[in-house]
Amino acid sequence: MRTLTFWSSAIAFLGIATGNLVYMRYRAGIEFGGARAWLKENSPLVQYVLMEYHEFSVLFTLPLGVACTWILWQYGDSILEKQNRPVLTATCVALMAMMFYAMGGLVTGLGIAKIHAL
Repeated sequence: MRTLTFWSSAIAFLGIATGNLVYMRYRAGIEFGGARAWLKENSPLVQYVLMEYHEFSVLFTLPLGVACTWILWQYGDSILEKQNRPVLTATCVALMAMMFYAMGGLVTGLGIAKIHAL
C-alpha cells in the first residue's frame, strides 16, 4: 500500500505538470482558438462551474497523496494496530478523496475537451 500511494503521488505530480501544458492552450485568447474564451462567450455558466471545479480539484491530489504516503511510511505496519485505527481511517478517507478529485478532474477535463477541442 505504501508503494502504491507513493506511485499515485508521483503520477499526480506528472499529471499536474503536463496538465499545465494543456492549460496554456486552454487560456489562449479567442483569436488563437482558446477554449476558455470560447466557453466564456458561448456558455459562461458552464465555464464558471465546470472549469473552476476542474482547475482546483485536480490540484488537491498531490498534497493528499504526499500526506498519505508520509503517514503510511511513518507508521509502517503498526498502523494496523488498534490504537492507530483513527490514523488508518483518516488515511483511507484521504486516499478516497484523492481518487475522487482525480476522477472528477479527468471527467471534467474530458468534458471540456469534448465541448471545445483543445
